[in-house]
Amino acid sequence: MGDREQAAVYLHAILQTYPSDPEALHAYAEHFRQRGAWRELVDVLEFALNHARSTGTPASELLPRLEEVAVIAETKLGDIDRALTVWRQMFELDPSYQRAREACKRILQKSGRWEEMAKLLAEDASASEPEARAEILRRLARLYSTTQRA
Repeated sequence: MGDREQAAVYLHAILQTYPSDPEALHAYAEHFRQRGAWRELVDVLEFALNHARSTGTPASELLPRLEEVAVIAETKLGDIDRALTVWRQMFELDPSYQRAREACKRILQKSGRWEEMAKLLAEDASASEPEARAEILRRLARLYSTTQRA
């Protein structure tokens, strides 16, 4: 029939009854992706994530989904706070997930959130081997010396 909006109404209804229906989740997300409706897409993806968490889905399966939400929030919505929240959720789920930690540092530096950046670097330093710790401490020193003047 070619009525994508009506199809979306039915997909929404399916998800209200069966929140983990993979076919409905995929089709509903794809509907918003095709329309460029990024906020709605992120809402659907977060809905699916919340349900997956509640059913005990392992972190290894949640991380790629969370990353998609973080990337869309940052690049398509320009919602830095939402992106940071999601990236942080990722390294709370898996502290060894360095891509999330590095994304937080990049966003914090880009947005000039120096205190948060310093805290993150200090955490990195305390968890690092001596050689890496020295480099992180140098970075912290540069951060403090350059941002105090600003």
